Amino acid sequence: MRIIIILITILSLNTMQSQHLEKHQWKNRVLLIISDNEASDNYKNQILKLAAAQDELIERKVLVYNVLPKKYKVSTNASNWIAASFLFNSFMDTNDAFAVILIGLDGTVKLKKEGLLTTKTLFDLIDSMPMRQAEMRKN
Repeated sequence: MRIIIILITILSLNTMQSQHLEKHQWKNRVLLIISDNEASDNYKNQILKLAAAQDELIERKVLVYNVLPKKYKVSTNASNWIAASFLFNSFMDTNDAFAVILIGLDGTVKLKKEGLLTTKTLFDLIDSMPMRQAEMRKN
């Protein structure tokens, strides 16, 4: 009985994580800023770099998630943290203290970087993607 409960819990967490990010598929790119410590310099500096590039993020349909071990928030809703660990547990390797992960419109991971990601690198990568090229031609 105990094993069944554990399996159901694991399956529901995986479903929750995939459903949570699936709502953005084909609408937004998702950038996960993940840190095991909210006070880390990498975490704070990454958030500052992205905050200075809000117009470019919006233009490229990028939603930024701040992810910590026991909570997360979408940067556009800066004051509302959600108590949950599924994003951290799903995307953070156990040996990492900080990572930046880009998930494309199709829902697949396009980039994982352990360390600061420059906005130039991020935007160059996004702008080189076929879907982004089509967006730029359309606009």
